[in-house]
Formats: sequence, C-alpha cells, structure tokens
Amino acid sequence: MSSETKHIAILGAGITGLQTAYALLSCPDTSDHKITLIANNIPEGGTWNYKPLHYSPNTSEFAGGHWRSYATTSDNDIKIREWDTKTYNAWSKLLIGNEGDSETYEERVAKTGLAFKEMQLFWGRESAETEGHDGRGIWWNGIVRDFSIIDVKSPKEGAIVPPGAIFGVKFETICFHPKRYLFYLLEEVKKLGGNIIKASVDAKNELGGVVRDAKRIILDNQAGSEELLVFINCAGNEAKNFLGEKESTKFNSIISQFIVVKGEAERCAFYQDFARNWETSYVNPRPGSSTSVIGGCKIDKNTNWDQSVAGNMNRTIKRRINMWGIANEVAPEDDEGNGKGKPIGFQVSVIHERQGGPRVAKESRQVEGVSVVHAYGHNWAGYTNSVGSAEKVVEIVCNL
Repeated sequence: MSSETKHIAILGAGITGLQTAYALLSCPDTSDHKITLIANNIPEGGTWNYKPLHYSPNTSEFAGGHWRSYATTSDNDIKIREWDTKTYNAWSKLLIGNEGDSETYEERVAKTGLAFKEMQLFWGRESAETEGHDGRGIWWNGIVRDFSIIDVKSPKEGAIVPPGAIFGVKFETICFHPKRYLFYLLEEVKKLGGNIIKASVDAKNELGGVVRDAKRIILDNQAGSEELLVFINCAGNEAKNFLGEKESTKFNSIISQFIVVKGEAERCAFYQDFARNWETSYVNPRPGSSTSVIGGCKIDKNTNWDQSVAGNMNRTIKRRINMWGIANEVAPEDDEGNGKGKPIGFQVSVIHERQGGPRVAKESRQVEGVSVVHAYGHNWAGYTNSVGSAEKVVEIVCNL
C-alpha cells in the first residue's frame, strides 16, 4: 500500500476487531491511515449484568478466560503458534511495563483486565500433548513463565490433582476479564485517533452488500471523505451470514455454559476426562472484577443440545468443581452441601466454530472497488490468537 492516507473500515468490535484496529493504529506503516470501526455491539465500561444468555452476537464479552494455546506441533499450525506466542509476550509486556514506568502492577491489572495467574492443566487421557509425560508434546513449554510438570501420583504442596488425571502441568498463564480488556482496547483505539460507529450492516446481499452498506454508514456519520480502500471483516460469528453458502457450511454451532461466582479464585485450572468429550471442569478468575467463572461444556448444538439440560449442567459443574477441590474459596454449594461460594448467575452462549480454523487472508478480488481482508473463525482461541492475528492483518494491508 502506498504512503498516501487511506481509509480502512473494520467490521466488528469483538476481540479480533479491536485488536486489529489497535495494531493498525500502532504500526508506523499504517498509523496515519483513517481507521473506522463499525459494530452494533460496542464494549462499555461499568459492571457486567450477569443474566442467563442463550445467544450473544458478540461472544468476546462472554469468553473464559486465560491464555492457553490450542495449536499443535503440526506444520499446519505454524502460523497459529506464532500468533499465540506474540499474544503471550505482548500481554506480559503490558503487565510488566517498561523500566521507569510509574504505574504499579496492580494499576496495570485494573486498567487492562489482565493478570498473571498460576495455571494447573490436567489431562485424563492420552493425547499428542501428553507424549512422554514430560512436556515434549507441549510446544509452548518454553514460551510461558515457570513451566513445570506436576507429579499426579505424588503431587507436591500446592498441586491439586483431579481424580483420574494421568498428566498435569503448571505454568504462569495470563487471565483476562473480557469486558475490561475489550474496553481498554476500545479506549486505546480512540486515543490513537480511531473512529467508532455503532451501526448494523445489511447482510442480506452477501459480502458486496455489506461493503456497500459500510460505505453508506461512513458517509452518513461523516466519518471521513477519503475513499474507502480496505474493508476488514472481523465479524466473528456473524460472518457466516454474508459470505455465501459454501463458507457458511463450514460453521458448526457450539454451546458453552458456565457459572459466574463471587470472588476471584487463587488460580486457573482446567481438566477434561469425562464420558462425553464436550464436558469439562475449569475455573477462571476474572482480574479486578471480584468474580470467577466455573464450567463447563462445549456442546454441538446441531446434534445434542436441548435447553432443558442447562439446570442439570449447572448442578454437574458445581459437583465436579467441589469434588476436585481446586477452588474451594469460590466454589458454590452443590446438591450434597459442599461449597460455600455464592453464584451470581450462569451464562450460555453460542460460538459458530469454523472448520479449518481461522481465516486471516485477503479476498481474491476487490468487492465494490474495495480490497477485502478477512479475520474471523478463531473459534475458542480468539483472545489467545488476538495479537498475532492482528499483526498478520497489518502485514496483509501493507502489502495490498
């Protein structure tokens, strides 16, 4: 792309859209371009309204979560490994700061919604990651801080092993409070000169109609007279509604459910080894929110989801977290009277999982005279992929 000032529109204000806007505005090669972000759901400050939610158009606000790479050692995942590494390093830098910074660690946590936390991760069955039971199957063992193997047969003090675990590791992850981090990114984008428009685009006429509508919205809001030259699709789940039948068939609806409880757990933990592969047990503290989430499940809506399971799933979540004993300080009471924590509510949300993983690439042809770049389909790893994926979009834009 030439050095002449360009107008770039981004569709979507979830983690991918906001991180992409921030990356474009922070990069010397693109920082002087006009950046307009269009979204119907804009992150807001303040408290979170914890109510059962059976569908959310912006799942970024309802994420877990913590940094945990799902990339494998396969050559097919080289780009994902690079993205995840960049995210861990970038988040670490945000929390550690630079020499001479006046901000304390606690102030950075409050500002960003990020925090270092111990993570205990367990497997109940063999997988590529458990190879050798010595960490060799975990490609990121040299990326994260304080990585070590947990002796599941004779655990040392501090390790709490769930029944049936065959392998476990401990490391320093980075937890995030999704709403706080999204709002932090939004404020940074505004400070750097990004323009935010709250609006919905017309998705009835596929990608061409979306680009035309984006142009109209920009003109209606007097967001700039420069010709729109790049449109970046960060619409996440909604992308399947305007990319045509061939692309929409790659999406599968997955239900996620967890309980929000009062208090921040001392650590993160995750375990999966149940009769049904979609059931898990985990706890994630939300930095600076005085809350944690415990879960959970990932249910294929197309085959075995029935909303009547929600109540039973909540009971199962409570029973398993108490049986494990990993978060006694926040675990809510189960049917057997175990647990003293106080639940605030529970959350049910939908992710449209894309077969083949994320699509971060330019469209083969211009649409309505505009170059189109796609960045969606990150599935469960949107936050973990976020910084690296955004930097890839910047690279693509610079080479248009």
